[in-house]
Amino acid sequence: MPEKERDPKTNPTKTKRFIQFSGMAIEMGALIFVGAWLGKQADTWLQLEKPYFLLTGTLLFTLAAIYRVVRDLS
Repeated sequence: MPEKERDPKTNPTKTKRFIQFSGMAIEMGALIFVGAWLGKQADTWLQLEKPYFLLTGTLLFTLAAIYRVVRDLS
C-alpha cells in the first residue's frame, strides 16, 4: 500500500519549497519593478516622447529575473 501523503503543515520539505518559490516570485516582481522604474526615470530625464527606456528596462530586467529563476532551479 502506498503511504499516505503527510500534511503539508507538518512536512518541512513542502514548506521549504513553498518558501523558496514564494521568494523567487517576490524577487522576480521586484526586479521587473526596478527595471520599469529605472526606465521611466531615464525617459523622464531625457524628456523622450515615447517610452523607449521603460520598455528596454522592463524587458532586460524580466530576462534577468528569468535567468535567476532558471539558475536557482538547476
